[in-house]
Amino acid sequence: MNLGPKEIADLSIAYARCMAQLEGQGCRVGVIHDFSRVAEILSDRGKEVTPFFQAKFFDFTGHNGFCHIAEIDGDPATFCCSQVFDTGNLSYLDFHRAQLRRVYGEDYPIDTSWTCPPMTTIKGRVIYNGDAFNSLTYRGRNSLRRMTLLARMNLYLSLLSWPDLQASVALAKADHVSKGLGWCYSMAHIYPFATKWINIPPGRRQDDVFLFNSAQDILYHAQVDVISGNTVSEETD
Repeated sequence: MNLGPKEIADLSIAYARCMAQLEGQGCRVGVIHDFSRVAEILSDRGKEVTPFFQAKFFDFTGHNGFCHIAEIDGDPATFCCSQVFDTGNLSYLDFHRAQLRRVYGEDYPIDTSWTCPPMTTIKGRVIYNGDAFNSLTYRGRNSLRRMTLLARMNLYLSLLSWPDLQASVALAKADHVSKGLGWCYSMAHIYPFATKWINIPPGRRQDDVFLFNSAQDILYHAQVDVISGNTVSEETD
């Protein structure tokens, strides 16, 4: 996508409005590039970092990913992380299958006869979103709203950072999506049953949902935020 002055302004204004709403909740928002620190913080709060954000599988350089963190009284409350990939000449489907083989090995093969259609049409620079997490200490009335705001900030910062972005994607459990996680992630497209496992790895289910936005979808979200003057309503929760 060719981001001109208006598009950059829309993304920047929308990002700032999300930040302002979080600050209005009493949050201090930061951006972390050191994923070893992310893993340490999440682990301290009882959450294991997903394989796609573990340094043993991926090389984080400080320039190929980031994590937004919202703190309350200096204590980490909400996280949302993003990592950029370039699939090269591969479709995202083939690229993702290769990632799964790297992470889970040959003991947990997938059924390659099953295809999630949009994965075949995405190619090039892709943002993968994950490890969205609300600390148990701060779960309550505003926790889903905090998550939604951070997820929007991830979308806007991703497109501002990598204007040649083709898609922003995520995988989520079906029961989480049924409770509104797709809307919380601000993902425009939701496809059930992303992956068919022949042998399911520990910690995974046969119900992954594929969520994604095109670059144009992200810009649309930002333009709506600018026009409406309000990114996330008070009634989100």
